[in-house]
Amino acid sequence: MFVNLEKVTKTYRKGENEIAAVKDLSFEIERGAFLCIAGVSGSGKSTLLGLIGGLDKPTSGNIIIDGVNLSALDSDGLAFFRREKVGFIFQTFNLMPTFTVFENVMLPLMPIKFTKAKVEERVASLLEKVEMLERRGHFPGELSGGEQQRVAIARALVNSPPLLLADEPTGQLDTKTGERIVNLLKELNQQEGITVIIATHDPKLFSKAKDVVTLEDGRIKN
Repeated sequence: MFVNLEKVTKTYRKGENEIAAVKDLSFEIERGAFLCIAGVSGSGKSTLLGLIGGLDKPTSGNIIIDGVNLSALDSDGLAFFRREKVGFIFQTFNLMPTFTVFENVMLPLMPIKFTKAKVEERVASLLEKVEMLERRGHFPGELSGGEQQRVAIARALVNSPPLLLADEPTGQLDTKTGERIVNLLKELNQQEGITVIIATHDPKLFSKAKDVVTLEDGRIKN
């Protein structure tokens, strides 16, 4: 299996209380899957996505991705894992407002030693794939929400990650634009074999997924 969760629990302390955001989760995800993590707000979707992406570590249990046990990695190891293995797409786009479209997509490559020509070729190729090459010199504030999300997808793919994580990627988009974004993610999954995991409470996305895992109060709902 590409992703394997073994009795994963994540707790947070709030004052004197301990709150379990996810509780004793165990399931597997095949390489090349297109999976939706479903559930209402507060069910643990975003927490789980962050754990799978190495943004946080579980309180207990193991998360093994492509043979790497994230629970055993220190902060430097997790940073390397994220850079090499994971692309992130967020509901709020998270684009740098003073950077152009091209510069935003190029940003994750900055710590990596590539020639200028290779970087430009990679970024241009991805912008063409998401139909944003003609807007390469524009700033995020000059783009629609759907255009910003397409730029964010290109940025998430620039390091050629095998795993793409999307947290409510259509949450700020109208229905038609949101459907275009989901179809683009589906196309990337089918054509390039990228494993896509989407956290969402939007039931319209479930029909697009090969599999759906529904969370309720941090547990898998049967």
